[in-house]
Amino acid sequence: MSEDFETLDEIYQERIIEAGIEMMAAMTEAFGPERGKQVWDDMSDLLGNEIKYGVFTKMLMGHSSKKVTLRGPRTYDNKVAVIKAIRAATGLGLKEAKEASESFEHPGEVAIIKIASHIKRSEAVRELRLLGVHAT
Repeated sequence: MSEDFETLDEIYQERIIEAGIEMMAAMTEAFGPERGKQVWDDMSDLLGNEIKYGVFTKMLMGHSSKKVTLRGPRTYDNKVAVIKAIRAATGLGLKEAKEASESFEHPGEVAIIKIASHIKRSEAVRELRLLGVHAT
């Protein structure tokens, strides 16, 4: 593990938070941003607020090491360049990268992309930000 934890409870909580990040990304992908958030909110009663806010904090801070969160609304002009940047960072095909770029065009919409293993996360975020994408 990359971080040191003092107790088993901290390890347990950290793993739940990481699983929550994965779950939120999967629900957003499966149900779309609005419905994914609604399902997540419904499930948060089971997890407790501390875990829920831990997941959102990590998502917002970009602590998931090889993932980047892209947020709407769309503020960039060159959609083709953004699609190319997403493809370069992820290794996705043209269709998937285009779908990813379209999934965070409106306020409140979020896309989470997994960065290819040979790409530095910080470089991918920097490239996307230079194009006007809200990336964390």
